[in-house]
Amino acid sequence: MSESLSLVGSEEWCSFEQLGIPAVKARIDSGARTSSIQSQNAKIIRRNQEEWVRFELNPIQDNRSVKLICEAPLVDRRMVKSSSGVSEERLVIRTEVTVGKHSFDLELTLPIVIPWSTVCCWVVKP
Repeated sequence: MSESLSLVGSEEWCSFEQLGIPAVKARIDSGARTSSIQSQNAKIIRRNQEEWVRFELNPIQDNRSVKLICEAPLVDRRMVKSSSGVSEERLVIRTEVTVGKHSFDLELTLPIVIPWSTVCCWVVKP
């Protein structure tokens, strides 16, 4: 069976309707094992006895004044290794993405917010 392949550039406009993101520029990384989305303040919340993730996203590149609040069910937590070799735990959601005329489901990883109180745990007295 022969499948039709689409040509994509290194960056493409896409939408995540289920997350309320009408358009965002995506960087295509053919070497990545998982997809990720650059987000801030990802937090686990409870909704109807289920774990969900609430996170913020700036859909316009280099413009932090526009911020969207998105929510999706939590699918998993995974260790993800960056290209520099550093591993970190990330939250995983599943959603539909549309690129051009094509839509498909994918999993996205989100960075976890660590509260400052857990990071700053020693006090040094002079």
